[in-house]
Amino acid sequence: MLHFYNEAAHSHSHNYFEINYVLKGSMKFECVGETRTMSEGELCIIAPETNHTIVADDQSIIICIVIKKSTFHTSFFDILRYDSLLSQFFHNSLYTSNKNYLLFVVPPSEKFCEIIKNIFIESHSNEPNANAVCCSYINIFLNEVLRNFSNTYLYFKPTNTISSQITPILAYIKNNYQSVSLQFLGEKFNYDAAYLGKQIKRLMGSSYNEIVNKYKVDNAVLLLKYSEKKISEISEAVGYNSTDHFSRCFKDEFYVSPIQYRKKMQSNFEDDDYFH
Repeated sequence: MLHFYNEAAHSHSHNYFEINYVLKGSMKFECVGETRTMSEGELCIIAPETNHTIVADDQSIIICIVIKKSTFHTSFFDILRYDSLLSQFFHNSLYTSNKNYLLFVVPPSEKFCEIIKNIFIESHSNEPNANAVCCSYINIFLNEVLRNFSNTYLYFKPTNTISSQITPILAYIKNNYQSVSLQFLGEKFNYDAAYLGKQIKRLMGSSYNEIVNKYKVDNAVLLLKYSEKKISEISEAVGYNSTDHFSRCFKDEFYVSPIQYRKKMQSNFEDDDYFH
């Protein structure tokens, strides 16, 4: 990230996650009403739609990584599925309107810089599967922060009331999407089922059934791409009561049947986002 001399700083937001790591020097950072100077080794993760201002000081080196929200559903499942600081942050950022950021102290090391270098190389590569490899390195990057530096985080602003429960609720849905019901979910988290359904819709913009169906279809996509299971077996594996129902839901999402999707992926395997 380079700033031209005397370039005006401006507050802005965007619909993707932004990670900024001060590799050398310092950076002025304003976010959610706070202003701080980030020094070498400090790393911030900014949630989508969060207004912020960033100015890199002269001669500083700031590593900036941006990640689409949709990428988390496919490439960062392991981070989302466990109950951790990053999981809570990303869940709240993905499924609520919570404006937030996390700040860590991650001293530069040869190992960490090697990961960053590999992210940079793959993000500019034209080699096959470069995007998948890049996502894998970012996954390592985030898990390295979580494993070794989670006790250094300096700021985390949780939501209130039922919003603060949305992270474990979503994590439970994600891990049990094949069989979970709204009634059972309400009993588990001590909410009336109808009330919980309305709050999920309010906080996430999607109904409970839409969220469950999205998890089912997304996991069906992986099985269609990377397994030789029959369509009926995939339908049962992801929790549909009938193959016909599965096919209708899948077609509503991708505009093709599961069989057509599999054939297309087999003929054009490298283009994972063809139908999105």
